[in-house]
Amino acid sequence: MCGGQVTLSNYLLISVGLAVVVAAGAAAWWIDDLSDDNDELRNDLLAERQARSKFEWLLHSQEQTVQVFSAIRAANHAARISGESQRDEAKQKISAAAVDACSDSPVPADAARELQQLEHATRAGGAVSPD
Repeated sequence: MCGGQVTLSNYLLISVGLAVVVAAGAAAWWIDDLSDDNDELRNDLLAERQARSKFEWLLHSQEQTVQVFSAIRAANHAARISGESQRDEAKQKISAAAVDACSDSPVPADAARELQQLEHATRAGGAVSPD
């Protein structure tokens, strides 16, 4: 055995050694491939989380916008009702003054002042504050 003869056991040892080297190389390649897949999945998950975060932010912004428009709509409706109420009151005061027996007399100063305030507020687009 010392003289350089290659025996069957030596062939087996060489074959097993080569098989172990090949198997180790294949295992290293397989682990590296799994690591690449894992990195790709992590990147995909991060991208999905970022997209979800952006979507949630956009949805929240849209909800806030709807709330602002609803508040504006309610304020406009209240202003319209207030304006209609003031207009109706002015019509009633004018009608009462026209039917009154004192209609030939001049308009009282308080009524004239109130009608002028109503006129200015109507032209300015604002509401009249009651005195």
